[in-house]
Amino acid sequence: MVNSTEITLSDNRPCVVRRLGIFELDTIQPPDTRPFVYTEKIGGNEITRPFDVSAWAEPPKPPTPEQMAAVPGTVPYYYYFEWSLYWAATYRAKENREDVKRYCKDVANYILSTCISPEDKERIITADDFRLVWSAALVPQLALEDLALSLEYTFRANFDGEAVLTKILDNAGDEDSGGGYNAIRTWEIQAINNSGFKESEWAELPLDERARRVVALKLDDWLAYLTAEKQRKSKKQGVNIG
Repeated sequence: MVNSTEITLSDNRPCVVRRLGIFELDTIQPPDTRPFVYTEKIGGNEITRPFDVSAWAEPPKPPTPEQMAAVPGTVPYYYYFEWSLYWAATYRAKENREDVKRYCKDVANYILSTCISPEDKERIITADDFRLVWSAALVPQLALEDLALSLEYTFRANFDGEAVLTKILDNAGDEDSGGGYNAIRTWEIQAINNSGFKESEWAELPLDERARRVVALKLDDWLAYLTAEKQRKSKKQGVNIG
């Protein structure tokens, strides 16, 4: 297996592009795309949820001085509270977009600095040139959808009629749920270590084969975990599972 690809740039001359390691870009700070969330008390309970700016056809009207000075929990204060949430969420969304741009720029610079020669870097003139280099350098990342397709069509697996991964991630948490780790990334690292493949060899595998290997390794563990969770919850509810 090789870890480089030859492409042809717009000057009709070849260019050799080094393929990145499958997790090499982990060294670059990923963008923060978390939504703006707020907490409010409803019926004595504190509820935290995202504020959806897209639900507004236009920005809310600025609050009056009386509304800004109103007592929290009153109707006048609510208008000020909603206005402040709208603009806080708008600012957060702008920051997120800027961070995504920063990340893309960092990745682009990293690819141009480490995946092609300095001489070839000078030949990257057009957008198509860069797209060719980008595509040759990047390794597709395994996603939840890839694992779900493998479970459904290759292993035909479900648990109590529901998708296995949905139930697993509902309990364990994925990278966006605050669970503290990227579950899919962890499973793939385990599969690489179990396979005996070098990282560069694993990166050569088609995405669907990578998914199959991860599912084949983890399926028994997932089903055992879901069974144990079902028994634990049933016992807590006073239901006996034979």
